Order: sequence, then C-alpha cells, then structure tokens
Amino acid sequence: MKKIAVILLIIVLAVIVCVQYAKLSRLSPPEAFEYTFREDVDLDYHNPAVLGDYYETGYAVGSYAREMWRNNGINVRIPESDNADDRRAAIHYNHLRAYTDSLGARLSRSLRMKKEGWNNVDIQAIESEGISPKALRIRKVFGKQSLVSGDKSRGVFVLQAFLIRKGYQIPHDGYYWTETEEAVRDYQNKNGLPGAGFATEKLLLHIIANKEK
Repeated sequence: MKKIAVILLIIVLAVIVCVQYAKLSRLSPPEAFEYTFREDVDLDYHNPAVLGDYYETGYAVGSYAREMWRNNGINVRIPESDNADDRRAAIHYNHLRAYTDSLGARLSRSLRMKKEGWNNVDIQAIESEGISPKALRIRKVFGKQSLVSGDKSRGVFVLQAFLIRKGYQIPHDGYYWTETEEAVRDYQNKNGLPGAGFATEKLLLHIIANKEK
C-alpha cells in the first residue's frame, strides 16, 4: 500500500508540476516580444501624427505577440506549427512590425536631414513631392531643375553672377540669351560638365557647391 501511495503521490506531483510549468510558460514568452524603438527619431517631425503612430503601433507589436502567446500558445516570431491560425497570427505580426519599422525609418531620415540643414518645410516638400534633397536644393537657389536659352528668372541672375565671378563678361540681367549660353558652354567644356550651353542639373549643383569659391 505504501508503494502504491508513493507512486500516486509522485504522479500527482508530476501533474501539478506540468500544469504549473504550462501556466508559467504562457505567462513568460520564450523570446523578448517587446518592440525595440529607435533612438534616432525626429521628435519634432513635421507631422506629429506619424510620431504618435510610431509609438502606438510599436507598443501594439509587443502587445499582440504576448496576447497570442498567452491566449493561444502561438509564438508569432517563430511559429511552431504550420496551421492556418499560426500563419495568420505570424503574418499579422510581421505586417505590424514592418509598418512600425517604416515609420521609424521615416522619422530617423527626418532627423538626419535636419542635421544636414533641412527644416520641416523642406522635408515635407521632399516627401510629399517625391523629389530628392539635391533637386530641392537646386529649386531653392535657381527656381527649377535646369535653365535654358530664353529663360528669364532669378535663377538666371544667380547663374550669371557665378559666371561673372569666374571672369566671364556677360550681362547680369536675368535673361538667358546668347552671351550667357556661350559662357555656360565654355564653362562646361573647361570643367568637364555636360550640357552644350544649357544649365543642366549637374551644372547647377556644381555652382551651388562652388558659388563661394
């Protein structure tokens, strides 16, 4: 009888241990499910809703992963089975995480651009119009991406001022006529720049980089 009692006691204890282990496992995920937020984000981003969405969805990533583990035993990061529920949970988790990552990258890029001298208005224009920082830099100085014969603008005036500083004898009137075109062509040839007399994007970037020299 004693042997039977001992065996029964061992079985009961084993069952209790297994049950407790299962409960603890549900409460303690096998991996760290918390989303790791970036430190290099722009806290003064031009659209505050994006910043709020970044932190909200980031917390939702960890919350969803914990919920799936505790309530359904599904490890969304590394599903242990290939059933439909596990796949759906993993797909949703990965989409949520990827969206949060994209917001973080956007905020990080904004902070990096501000360190390069851009402001919120500039960054908003770059993002909304799909233009490059180089293109915006040209537009801010010259008004558009290239200048051609017949143009009349402040950008032509800036172009002429640069050429005059380089020794060219041309009018400084904002009109892109023959004298300016010939000076541009000569400068392009001497500096290995394409364009044949047209002020291309490469020439305008070159001028921006060298206008104080």
